[in-house]
Amino acid sequence: MVCISACIGTSGDGRGTVCSLIAKATGGRRPTSMVSNRIFNSPHEIRKADMLNRRRFLLTLAVGACASPLRAQTPTRLTHQVKITNFAFLPALLKVRAGDIVEWTNQDLVPHTATANDHSWDTGSLENGVTSRIVMSAPGTFAYRCAFHPHMEGVVTVEK
Repeated sequence: MVCISACIGTSGDGRGTVCSLIAKATGGRRPTSMVSNRIFNSPHEIRKADMLNRRRFLLTLAVGACASPLRAQTPTRLTHQVKITNFAFLPALLKVRAGDIVEWTNQDLVPHTATANDHSWDTGSLENGVTSRIVMSAPGTFAYRCAFHPHMEGVVTVEK
């Protein structure tokens, strides 16, 4: 007998569509079908193998449907706080990771902003006690200042 990795179906007359090479290698016997590297000599064996293959398929399908999908672990998004007090950003220099949140809270009696020098983000006007949050998504170094008081400066470095 010879095993070949192929699936050969049966013809209308019930005999397998097998090439002459396989027929020669099997001593002239013409198997009716070949599935999963096995040669089957009777229709009963074929039906039995088909039933096993169907059961395996249904079992695989059922297990796949019940299994929870694999999810990539997303890194925890951290929140970093910057206080605006005495006409200064504290801390003035901040390092965060991409996706982290930076919160600016105005603790002065006058309004302030935190506006990126390249205008890529802006907290808007923050009155006393107001907090604004910005998600830092793009890596880079971002210098910023208060639009009302340009001498107030800070830098946020966003790393991957």
